[in-house]
Amino acid sequence: MTATADPNIELLAHLHFITVERYHAMIEAGILGEDDPVELLNGKIVDMSPIGRFHAVCVRTINAHFVQLLAGKYVCSQEQPITINEGSEPEPDYVIARLSEHNYLDHHPYPTDIHLLIEVADKTLPRDRGAKRGIYARAGIPEYWIVNLIDRQLEIYSAPDTTAGTYSQERILNERDTLPDHPLAGTVAVSKWIPG
Repeated sequence: MTATADPNIELLAHLHFITVERYHAMIEAGILGEDDPVELLNGKIVDMSPIGRFHAVCVRTINAHFVQLLAGKYVCSQEQPITINEGSEPEPDYVIARLSEHNYLDHHPYPTDIHLLIEVADKTLPRDRGAKRGIYARAGIPEYWIVNLIDRQLEIYSAPDTTAGTYSQERILNERDTLPDHPLAGTVAVSKWIPG
């Protein structure tokens, strides 16, 4: 009896790593449109999940909170790309970055520009806790939050270990908790950000 290779394993062995430069070239050539729901993660073009009502309300609430506090001091952007390294250009739900003289006209924010990055997670929770958390930690993003709509909690990750691709500090606040006196967010009742 002849052994046959699993076609899925065979296919995975022949994937090509996509660089940020190639990804941009695909966008500029019209192969990928600006409205295509994809992002570049670890050299792979990955489908993004459609945005549901609860997710959208949460992102709008976060935006209103930070714009009121930080307008003119930082760049506050929602669902816009950031360039991590040669193989990742995710589109986080919310980013707080330093002000740029050219308003990031010549490039998307880099990890050194970013103070805080937030993902709002429902069906994307495994990816946000897994691949994305690893990408953000390896890039040295100093603080990464997940607004977890499934477990109704705020997950705060800080102190990135760029070698291991992990965060050494983790704090979980449930919807009855309050985050006090954060340098960027001020004081936030977690329930304010979790709809329903």
